[in-house]
Order: sequence, then structure tokens, then C-alpha cells
Amino acid sequence: MGVGPVVGPVVGPEVGGGPELEVPPPPEHPAPTTKSAKASILHLRIERCTSTPSRLPSLRFSERPVLIVRTSVNAFQKLHEGGEVLVLANVWDAGSAGLVAASGARAIATSSAGVAWAWGYPDGDILPRERLFDTVETVCRAAGDVPVTVDIESGFSDDPVDVGELAQHLCDLGAAGINLEDGTGSPDLLCEKIAAVKRMTHDGGLFVNARADVYLRELTPEAQALRESMDRIELYAQAGADGVFVPGVVHAGDIASLVQSVARPLNVLAVAGLPSLAELQRLGVRRVSAGALGAKLAYGTALAATRRFLKNADTSEFLSADSLDYTETNTIFTRE
Repeated sequence: MGVGPVVGPVVGPEVGGGPELEVPPPPEHPAPTTKSAKASILHLRIERCTSTPSRLPSLRFSERPVLIVRTSVNAFQKLHEGGEVLVLANVWDAGSAGLVAASGARAIATSSAGVAWAWGYPDGDILPRERLFDTVETVCRAAGDVPVTVDIESGFSDDPVDVGELAQHLCDLGAAGINLEDGTGSPDLLCEKIAAVKRMTHDGGLFVNARADVYLRELTPEAQALRESMDRIELYAQAGADGVFVPGVVHAGDIASLVQSVARPLNVLAVAGLPSLAELQRLGVRRVSAGALGAKLAYGTALAATRRFLKNADTSEFLSADSLDYTETNTIFTRE
């Protein structure tokens, strides 16, 4: 991709010790629109959030040195600017990341559900942070110079400062971007988290993709979903989001309206009924994600083959034509 990797150690900060961290000044936020008093109130809440002092030593990050390959955040940003739609086949561990990178992916995204399942946890802000850090460290290593963006669900905390510190550590581990969702929570709270992340990762330039879950979680009646989604992504853009993600939207008219409503790249989720890639590009979509589809397929295929084998030692599904060759697969993970 023409991006030279920078390799170096990263050591997590010690808890309760070490020098004070110098926090860069908050970036300027766009002036709120006059659409509603809510936007002005939210703007004030964001400013208060960005002025909160860092409490980084309160988080117990990994203290062991790690070897990472840092990719250019600018290169990841440019993948959202014109040209082809960025197609992301989400991964769940280093192995899947290596395979996706070897398939020619221009960028790699993690699936929060897939990552949680890989560690033996359910999805839903439950995965311990240390396990997330381990995943990001190894995924970035397997990805090489391919940019990696990490799904951090709602940030594993309702405290914007904690979420900002989490994002900073992921940036240190080599992540080029994150997904941060509102879920069933308050849009105002997500705005505060976005503002904190942008302030605390200012030097790293982490790409923040803000997710509005109105369609996905059916948070409103169907007739109100578009208007609510448009309102939310506008607020998230004002808070500093670099991109917006509206999973669950499938109708071309709704997608076009979302694209036109905010000056940020729109990300959609690959679900049944979604328009073709060519149509998505015509509509102005900049990014489409597979989400947990890859993990569900991998686990589902392995489970079906395992059940058949356990029943009568039938290896027919294990020996499928789709099974990977041992030598070729090993070669993918062999580094000089």
C-alpha cells in the first residue's frame, strides 16, 4: 500500500505511578447547528467532557513490551475518500486477520461478537479489556501494513474519560480506527465519549466511526427510524466523529438520505436486502462491513462438521473442498 511500517515497543503505563501524562489541548469543535436547543446543550456537555483531566493510571493496561506494526492512519482515512467503496471482511483473531490480509483486503476490521466468542465470552460489552488488548496486538501483527480498525462496542464504560483512555491504548497498539456505538444508551453520552476519544488520541489521529443503532435494534417505530438516525449521526459528526455507521438500513432511499444528511463517510452493514455494491457506490456509501458474518460461518461450519464426526467418526465435512491446505496456510503465517 506504499505505507512503510514503523516497528517499536509499546509498554503500558504503570498503575498509580510514573510521570504525569501531558494531555494535548482539545481540538476545536464545529459550532452547533441551530436546528434545536439540544444541539447547543450537547455542545456545552462536550466541552466539559474534553476539559476533564486524564485518569490514565487508573486503568490497568498490559505492562509487557510488545512488538507492533503501526500503519498510517492517514492511509486509512484516505480509504474513505472517493474511489471504491471500502469493503471490510471483519475478523475475530490473529488467524482470521492473517487470512483476510492475505486475501488482498485494503483494511481489516474486528467484529466485537467474533472477538468475544473467540475468547469464550458472549457479545455485549462483557469482554475483559486485557483480552481486547491481546486481540488487537496480535491482529495488528498478523495484518502487517494493512490498517486495522477495532470495534469497541460502547467503549466498555459509561465514563467518557475511561473510553478515551481505552482508545488511546488501542492507538498505541497500532489501531488506525475504532467503532463506537450508542446501542440502547443516550446519544448525548456517545457524543461525550467521541469528544473524549478525539481529545485523548489527538496526536495519533485515530479514525472514529460512530454507530447509530436505531435500525439494528429497532429503537423507534419504522416510520421514525430514518429521522432519528439522521439526527443522531449529525450529533455524532458535531462531536468529532470521522465517519458514521448505520447498521440495519437497507432501503436505497433511506441510504441516500443518510448520505446527504451529514458530511461524513457512511458505513452500512452487509445484511439481507442490502443493495449491490455498485448501487451502494452510486448512492454515496463509502464503507460496507460484514460484521459477525465471517465468524458465524466459520464457527457454524466447524460445529456442523464436529457434530457429524462425534456421531460416527464421519470426516466428510472436515475434508470439504473448502478446507484449507496445511502447508499453504502455514506459509501465510511464516515471517522471515
